[in-house]
Parts: sequence; C-alpha cells; structure tokens
Amino acid sequence: MPIISATALAKGFGEKTVFSDVSFGMDRGEKIALIGINGTGKSTLLRILAGREKQDSGNIIFERGLSISYLPQNIQYDPASTVIEHIFSRATPEAKAIRRYEACLEAMQHSETPALQHELGEVMDSIESLNAWDYERRIRAVLDTFGIDNLLQPMSELSGGMRKKVALAEVIISEADLLILDEPTNHLDIATILWLEDYLMRSVQSVFVVSHDRYFLDAVASGVFELWRGGLYRYDGNYDYYLEKKSEFENDRVREDERVASVLRRELEWLKRGPKARSTKQKARIDRAEALKEHQWYEADAVVDISLATSRQGGKVIDCHKVDKAFPEATIMNGFSYRFAKGERIGIIGGNGAGKTTLLNLLSGRLSPDSGRVDIGETTRIGFFDQTSMHLRDDMRILEFIRESGESAVLDDGERVTASDMLGRFLFPSSMHYSRIAELSGGEKRRLYLLSVLMRTPNVLMFDEPTNDLDIKTLSILEDYLLTFKGTVFLVSHDRCFMDHVVNDLFILDGSGIVKRFTGSYTEYLVQKREQDALQEREGRDRSKRVKAPEKTPEAERKKLTWKETQRLKELEALVGLLENEKRGINDIFTAGTADPKTIAEYSARYKVIEKELNDLIPEWEALVALG
Repeated sequence: MPIISATALAKGFGEKTVFSDVSFGMDRGEKIALIGINGTGKSTLLRILAGREKQDSGNIIFERGLSISYLPQNIQYDPASTVIEHIFSRATPEAKAIRRYEACLEAMQHSETPALQHELGEVMDSIESLNAWDYERRIRAVLDTFGIDNLLQPMSELSGGMRKKVALAEVIISEADLLILDEPTNHLDIATILWLEDYLMRSVQSVFVVSHDRYFLDAVASGVFELWRGGLYRYDGNYDYYLEKKSEFENDRVREDERVASVLRRELEWLKRGPKARSTKQKARIDRAEALKEHQWYEADAVVDISLATSRQGGKVIDCHKVDKAFPEATIMNGFSYRFAKGERIGIIGGNGAGKTTLLNLLSGRLSPDSGRVDIGETTRIGFFDQTSMHLRDDMRILEFIRESGESAVLDDGERVTASDMLGRFLFPSSMHYSRIAELSGGEKRRLYLLSVLMRTPNVLMFDEPTNDLDIKTLSILEDYLLTFKGTVFLVSHDRCFMDHVVNDLFILDGSGIVKRFTGSYTEYLVQKREQDALQEREGRDRSKRVKAPEKTPEAERKKLTWKETQRLKELEALVGLLENEKRGINDIFTAGTADPKTIAEYSARYKVIEKELNDLIPEWEALVALG
C-alpha cells in the first residue's frame, strides 16, 4: 500500500494556475526527486505534502501513523531560541530526555554543581528507562559530523550554512518515516553534502526531495517526478535515466510532428484541387484532413537566452600583493599574492566559514584587506552575483528594477535590445513586467537578479553560490554561457557538477591563511586527495587499527571520573569504534580496485572527515581512560 496517494491536486495563486490534475503514489522506501523549471510549483507541492499549505482541490491520503519531517528551502526559526531548542523541538519523550541531557552536559562545562549532577543522574535514569542511549549516540554522531558543538548558541548568531546544518540535523534526528527536503544541499559545504548523500542512500526512510544538484540526484533518487506544463510525469530511475527518457520523448514528439506535417501537406494539396465528397472514401479523407489540422504540435520549453556581450578587458584584471585578512575566528589570507588573467575560470572551495565569500569581497573591492593591496584594473568591470540577491527590493516592479541596470543591452552579435526585450529572453513575458518582485518565486527572483548583473556587460564575473534556487535547465545554459565567456570567472559553489563543467583551476581555503592552487576539475582534486589520504593511512595504519590506552600514573589512579566524564567516555568508545569500522570499510573499497572515479572521489572526501574526527576524539578518549 502506498504511503502517499495524491489525486487531482491543483494549486494556483491569483489568476496563475501553478499545477492542476496532479496525481501520484509513493511507496515506502522510495526516494523521489521532484524536478521542473522555476515557477512550476515544486516548493508549493512539498509544502502541501508537509501540511504547511492547502491545495485548491484534490485529495491526499497518507498511510495511517506516517511520520513526516520537512526541511524548507528557507529555514524558519525563532531568533531567540538556542541550537538545542531548535534541534529538539519535537515533543517525543526520547527527544525531551536527550535535550535535558545535552543541556546538562553543556551547563556542566561551565559549573559542575551538585544540583546539576543530581539532574544529570535523573535524566540518565530517564534515558535508560526509555532505552534511548542508542538514539542519543546517533544524535551525537550527527551533531559531531555537522560540527554543531555549541548547543546553547542562539540561532540568530549562526551563519546561513550553520543554520542549514542545524535544521538538517533536526530533520535527520527526528527519524521520521518520510523526509521532505527542499533544496537540502543549498549553503552546505561539499563534505556535508557527501555525508548527506551517503546517509540517504543507506537509509530505509522514504525521501521526497527537490534539488538542483545533479550528482546528488543521481546518487540518491530511485525515481523522478517532473512537474511539466501543469501536470506531473513519473520516470522510474535516477536523474541520468530521466534525461535519457525525456530526450527520447522529445525526439519522438518531433518525429511525430514531422510525420503529421508531411501527411497534412499532401492532404491540403489534395483539398486545394476541390474534390467533392461524392463517395464514402472521399468524405473520410476530407474528415481526416480536417482532423490533422487540429493536431497538437509539440513546443519545446522556452529557455533562458544569455547571449549578452562582454565589455573589453585591458591587460590588467585583478592583482593581489601580499594580502592579509583575518577575523577572530579564522585567518582567511596570509601574504596572498596572485595576478589574475583574462579568461581564467577559478573555483574557490573550502568548508563553511573558511572565507570563500570574504575572498570574493576582497577581490571585488567590497572589503579592504588588513594589509597588502588588491589592485583592480582600470577597464575591469565586475559583475557580482551574491548568495542572497541582496539588491532585489520586493516593492519594486520587475521592469523598473531591470532598468536600473540599463535601458538597453548589447547582444554578443552587436545588436542592441531594450530592457523589456531582455526580460522576455529571461522568460519574463510582458504580462509580468509590471508585477512586483515580491510576487516572484525564489527561482524567478534569482533569474531576474542574474539578468541585472549581466545587463551591465561585466568582463569579470563573481558568482557566490549561483546554483541556489536556479532550476537545472537554467544552470545548464549558464554553464554554456560561462564556457564561452571571454572574461574572467570566479565561482564559489557547493554544486560539484557545476564546478566540474565550468572551472579549470581551484583555489583551496582551509582556514590556515594559505590559499592553495590546484589545476584541474573538482573531481580530479578529490581523486588526488584520496591518493594523499591513502598514503597517510598506510603510514599510520597500525595506530588507526589499534588504539592503545596509556598506562595510568599513581596520580591518575587516585582520581575518579565525574558523571559527565563517565558518560562522555562511553560516547567516545562508541564513536571511535563506529569511525574505525567505517574507515576500514572505505579502505576495503580502495584496495578492491573496482570502484569508479566518482565513487572514489566521494569516499575520499568522507575518509578525510573520518581522519579528522578520529584525530580530534582519540586524545580526549585517552585522557579519560587515564583518569578512569
């Protein structure tokens, strides 16, 4: 029996019908990717399934007792709430007990009072009675993987990437039967995306996900639903399978149109000769000719036309001379020097908080270095596509906003077109030109913002997470445009496919202040990292397979572990064991020699995360063993 049965769903906003007559079923354990161009209602359908919005008509039947956890595209949170309050907002007895337990541990880091010890004892008894220790260990593993270590920090103080991780942790920790995820990879670093990809692949939970990340969809999805022209179409396979079948469908429709056109041409010529319907056969032929005139001709989807010109660039683009930049929490650059050249396409990678956006801000002149110089060439015209489309104002009308970038634009063939014409090329018909920006979907806003950047004919493009909210078809067209762009491109993106297709050099930020350079694609970089990690593994294999506890000193033997330390030791023993087992499994995959490059690249990234976690956990474990 399906866990979801939807029949004839319809939804519209004002005079615009988003979708109609949408029917589908979803079985337990299925992992469905929902795709479609911007404005087709993907997020709307997810909100309806999650109970956050009502359909205009139609019915949805859920399996009795089905638990659902929903990750919205834009994270909703109470600014006054702490991380722990947000993560454990679900009111299950287990979640309540774990929340009290984690709060006690956090508080005892600052003051280990008898009252706190008593409360910790009570909550540990509660967890024991609920048989929730396994649940607590799984939660702790997720929090550690996501780097969520300050549970008492207010949500309002977190970066966008950390808020996304906290919200994702809440969804995963809920262990619901069905996960509804709207762009879960947005704002996440690559390591977290790879972890999430692996988690969803192995999980028995059902998944309904919207994502533009093509590698992610290929790995996770067992089926694809496409919202297309108001209806929903199902493809039983991953994203690559969908592309193949969609291409076959379009080719079949084109061939059918060609056949009908050929027959219709002959029949129209026959009709022009004025035959009389004196026989049944002649009347049938006339009727057939009239029916052919009513044929529904296939029209391919309209696509964005980014054929805009690039302004001329002189010899000097951007020069950096011994640039230093640091914040209290991280060093971004330490003596960085580089002369960027015309035509370079550079990807900037690093974990959340490593300084990727800061680097773009330094190169664009939006931010000043602590010392050193960033010299921007006199003919350099920078187009900056930021993460949030910060220059969009919801109260402005679409045409009014675009005209701020110019009354007209020059195409790459030299033709000059009006701002109104450019809106049409970016799929904003004249009927929308006087609509307010607030009425647009998230994807439409990003497309409008992209047009406003390109209208200024930049010769240097800086993209900070451009794939957020853009549909896959628009991303493919943007890729093609950037590959033929005559200027310089800087790209910060978590989308591995987009990075692989666009950039030919990587600048890697690791928080040390040293900006490393790698020539090649992102996947090639991951493969090289895998080889380096494998070498380090061989050198330290004995230590990683067998952790020897240090001998206790007389002083250590006289000490006794506190409640907090005793429980932390149990946690560390479980975590180290799980990580060591996972590490050995990855080693087996490497030594088997049968994995494809994509798999190797993905496991290499995970291997690096495991190594770091073990290096962080083992010293603490050894210290607690010594005390115990």
